[in-house]
Amino acid sequence: MTLFRFPSPSGRNRRRGTRLRLVAAALGFACLGLPAAALMIKAPLADLVAGAEMILVGRVTQVRSSWSLDNSLIVTLASIEVEESIKGRASSRRIAVQTRGGQVGDLGLAVSDEPSFTPGETVLVFLKRLPARFCPANSVLVLTSAEPVYEILEKAQGKYSVGADGLAQKTGYRLLAADDSNDVSLPVEVLKARIRALLRSTSMARRRP
Repeated sequence: MTLFRFPSPSGRNRRRGTRLRLVAAALGFACLGLPAAALMIKAPLADLVAGAEMILVGRVTQVRSSWSLDNSLIVTLASIEVEESIKGRASSRRIAVQTRGGQVGDLGLAVSDEPSFTPGETVLVFLKRLPARFCPANSVLVLTSAEPVYEILEKAQGKYSVGADGLAQKTGYRLLAADDSNDVSLPVEVLKARIRALLRSTSMARRRP
C-alpha cells in the first residue's frame, strides 16, 4: 500500500517536478515508486464461481474517490451498469464496487492487489456484498452511494476487463507459482460458458441424494 503526492500545478513542486511517495508502515518495508503488481496465490475459477454472491458483466459508468469517513483511508467506488447477470441478481440496474485506493486532490493511495476501473470499461466481475456498508478489511464506512455496494472477490483475480475484441483479461498481479489453467486471458464467451458449466455441476451435485 503506497501513499503518494502528485506535483502541485504551481510553486516549488511544479518547478522541481517532484513526487512524494510514502509507503504504509504496516507493510514493514520501504520502496520508491508505485507498488509493483501484487504477488498472489492462484484463486481457481471454480473457487471464484463458488465464492461469489454475484457474477455479472457490466459497463463502468463512473469512478469516484474520497477519504473514508474517519479520514484514515482513500477508497474508490466504481459505478457499474449491469448488462448481464450470470450468477445472482442485482437489486438495481446499477451497482457500486468499492476498492481501497484512489486519488483525492494531489494525494493518491495505490494498493497493489486491488483492481482498477476506468469509465467506459466493460468488465466481468465476481462480487460479494459489503455487509452493513462497512469495509471488512478496514472497518470504515464506504462512500455514500445510492447503489448496492460490493467488493471484488479475491481482489485483482476477481475482475476481468473485456476488450472490444471480446477478449477477457486479468491484469495487475503475478502468481507465486506457474499456472497452466488458461483462464487469465480468453474470449469472454468462452469464460461465461465455463462459469455456467461450473454452476450447473454445482447445482447437480447438490441435488444428488
